[in-house]
Amino acid sequence: MKPRLHDSRLMFNRFFTCVNIGTYNNYFPMGGNCIDDGASLSFAPTANFIFAGPIWLPRDFLLKQYGVIVDTVGSNGRNMAYGIYNDSKVLSDDVRYPGTKIDQNNHANITTTGFYSKTLSTPILLKGNRLYWGVLASDGTGSINVKSSAAILNVLGFQFGDATFPLVSKRGYQVSWTYNSTLVTPFPSSATDQRFIPTIYMREPNQNGS
Repeated sequence: MKPRLHDSRLMFNRFFTCVNIGTYNNYFPMGGNCIDDGASLSFAPTANFIFAGPIWLPRDFLLKQYGVIVDTVGSNGRNMAYGIYNDSKVLSDDVRYPGTKIDQNNHANITTTGFYSKTLSTPILLKGNRLYWGVLASDGTGSINVKSSAAILNVLGFQFGDATFPLVSKRGYQVSWTYNSTLVTPFPSSATDQRFIPTIYMREPNQNGS
């Protein structure tokens, strides 16, 4: 059963804070990861799966640049694609699930760690008080690890876990999909829950002089 949007969305105004990445300032860590407290994890995408994590925007956001941080590179395939998707229920407070693609980027033969991003020639306006999704796929298990913050404000509610963790956060989705540099749209149906999701870093125009 797909989750309903959790009331914790009202707290996002408090946690909508930005971080610096190298020489670039004022990036917002998104994809369900809205607090950067130094407690970051490394997320290893499984080959031929596509992953999605929620991005809740408390205000309008003029998207100029977005990307991910690659912190480990292996040898078993090094291609990656990521993008921003609409929610399937854009104007509804009903169940939440990734919908159609807004924009995407891809990188082939990644051999070094660091920040990989796309700069839009024409910024895209993402509307506030609305849910979007950060989506990522890779072609090699363990070949590309990306940052995933440990401090995640729960957006999608909770589900029953096991005896040790009776309630666990529903952080995102994963579904089998043969890797292609062009991300599929709309997002495939019948995805299962995924507890760790990549952080998508987003920046508006005129930040850090660009």
